[in-house]
Amino acid sequence: MWQAKLRLISGLILFSFVLTHLLNHAAGIISFQMQNQWQQWLLGPWQAGIGNILLISSLIIHALNAVYSIYQHNSLKLAKWQKTQLITGLIIPFLLIEHVIGTFIAEELLGVNHEYMSVLAIFWHVDPTKAIIQMVTLLVVWGHGCIGIHYWLRVFTGYRKYQTTLLGLAVVIPTLALAGFISAGQQLLRDFSEDILVMHLAEANLTNEVIQTINNWVTQGRYLLIIIILSPFALRWLKRWIKQQTTATITLANGHQIPLNREATLLDNLRQNNISHAAVCGGRARCTTCRIRILEGSSHFPPPSPLEQQALTKIKAPRDVRLACQSRPKGSVTIQPLISPKASPSESLKPGGLEGQEQEVAILFLDLRESTRLAEQRLPYDVLFILNQFFSEMTEALAQTKGHYAQFAGDGLMALYGIDNDNHQQACFQALNGAKAMLAKLEKLNQRVASELDKPLQIGIGLHFGRAIVGSMGPPTAEMVSAIGDDVNIAARLESLSKQYLAPVIVSAALINQAGIERPMTTLHQATLKGRKDAVQFYALQKEELT
Repeated sequence: MWQAKLRLISGLILFSFVLTHLLNHAAGIISFQMQNQWQQWLLGPWQAGIGNILLISSLIIHALNAVYSIYQHNSLKLAKWQKTQLITGLIIPFLLIEHVIGTFIAEELLGVNHEYMSVLAIFWHVDPTKAIIQMVTLLVVWGHGCIGIHYWLRVFTGYRKYQTTLLGLAVVIPTLALAGFISAGQQLLRDFSEDILVMHLAEANLTNEVIQTINNWVTQGRYLLIIIILSPFALRWLKRWIKQQTTATITLANGHQIPLNREATLLDNLRQNNISHAAVCGGRARCTTCRIRILEGSSHFPPPSPLEQQALTKIKAPRDVRLACQSRPKGSVTIQPLISPKASPSESLKPGGLEGQEQEVAILFLDLRESTRLAEQRLPYDVLFILNQFFSEMTEALAQTKGHYAQFAGDGLMALYGIDNDNHQQACFQALNGAKAMLAKLEKLNQRVASELDKPLQIGIGLHFGRAIVGSMGPPTAEMVSAIGDDVNIAARLESLSKQYLAPVIVSAALINQAGIERPMTTLHQATLKGRKDAVQFYALQKEELT
């Protein structure tokens, strides 16, 4: 939190200085004499006392913070605005160093007595290329600051009201500054001869020896800047080379896995592996659009920092919701992004996650076999007629056994048992009865539509008992009570094994044990399911083996 606050405060102070500097330049539209007058009250406060201390300390803090931020970033796959800010931030020191040494440092250490006339004489008389560099510097510095201000304010709803006005000012101010800088330079060349300009430079103590000293310092300063700027990139590469870890993984809710770099944030890990993830504020905990839900491996997450906790508290996020830009898990985890990668700033104001709570439930997954073949051999309305009857029978079986219809997937469904009570044994027993009822109703349906089919309909069912987040999920206009979690994924994986084991029902040993019934006389199988390291034990059951 202190790092973020220092970056913001130091950046605002520097932006204020740049603003007053540009306004001072704009006075050149009238005359360079007016620039000298405005300098007293626009730049005077920055040149002595507390203003000078604030300016220098802000410059040092902002620069060091930028270097440390580059070191912290484990990926250069940033959003376009972040890349722009990073590149301009690296260019600015090289553009500014000659101006800083030639003015502020030269005044303090070499006895140079600068006024706008002497500065303009250097830019427009001694070396006009410096004037071009100065104008480029002005635009780069201003652009860098405006980008930072915009992406700081954009998460605040009130900002949108004034965004157009502020954009206009962001264009007008540097335009007036450039006009004043050029106008004052042209006035100087027009009103004063070369001899007068040379004499004025001598009075300012800008002799050839002093100018040569300034140039030497600028050259040495640029070498030093190269070392400073390259150091975080080199240290970051060295850190990744020494500490690169590939044994731990990040698993997404869809089963996709990527290696975990323990030194990087979740957001950086995802971007390193070309996975789009929302982060409106650029990963600085100023918004919560990067939030994720921890499905597995919560013990591998360090406690949230004060900055992250402040953001999570603001949206009343549950304990299993974290910010991807701030979280650095130390072991394998399974996560689910909660916001679309194309999220807008308004998403930050929404509640922290899916509404629900963690509880133990029995989970049933059902899939209709060869549904594609069914569709290919019939007209669409004929397929619809068969499917409607099929799902009518299956949902009736759920209703009869106290099951809750939780999800529809075209040719299958998901159901939950025990969401309304804590009787886990009863929930597992009801789930087994639900599977048995589905098979019985399927048999009757096959008899009823035998003339419509070239072969009977077949289904596969997966049953499992475990923990899941149960609650209202889905789009705002079509929410339904469903469940997510690792044990939900296990139930889905078990259902897919019914083809391999030539059995209509696959039941986990966890559900059989929880039901408290006699274990089936069939073989207890064990397999490692996709996306998991630990094996799962289960039974492959025929209809007559269901109790």
